[in-house]
Amino acid sequence: ALIYNRLVNSGFPAMLKNYIKEGGSLLLLCSSNPYRPNSNRSILLSRILSPEFKIVQESICENPRSCGFGDPLQIRATDLTDHPLNSNVKSLQFFVTSAFRLNGPGWRAVVRSAPDDLRQKSQPVVAAGEFGKGRVVVAGDSLWLAPVRVESDDNLQFLQNVIDWLGHRPLSLCDRDAFLRKLPVSGVRIREAMKTDSPTLSERKD
Repeated sequence: ALIYNRLVNSGFPAMLKNYIKEGGSLLLLCSSNPYRPNSNRSILLSRILSPEFKIVQESICENPRSCGFGDPLQIRATDLTDHPLNSNVKSLQFFVTSAFRLNGPGWRAVVRSAPDDLRQKSQPVVAAGEFGKGRVVVAGDSLWLAPVRVESDDNLQFLQNVIDWLGHRPLSLCDRDAFLRKLPVSGVRIREAMKTDSPTLSERKD
């Protein structure tokens, strides 16, 4: 957090704002808890982006009726808007995600929590905006891109869409199998490793 605080008090905020408005792209994956003092990405959002682009990070979502892994805090989002980022996407699996309050006219909700969410009803958990010549995508969770979890639901395709959209390129279909083969750690690799005939501790010799 110290490094981020130094950036906030330097010329970096003005440089970042100018970078975006002049055509740069930014993907900001926030900590799910905006109230922790060491949530570096959330500091970046609240201290740099919020005043200029009018977006505020709220608390986390919770939904026992639409979740993954039996954990109500790991919501499965199916309320997707007609934004291009949702092309070929039907649902997203998050770890623990916070919501956002969009106060600026440049923002569009991309993915929302469900109407029956216990904490954040129908609130944006992913938002995107065009500011000047640049584009920004903000998500309330970073671990939806983590190995194993990125394989869930349509997370991989959504990631592909984010990359293409931020790069001002036509949207493309993600080659899921090719992508997973490149990951050093994945659910597929873990399952394959568990099927190997490696000796158990009791079978190993000193």
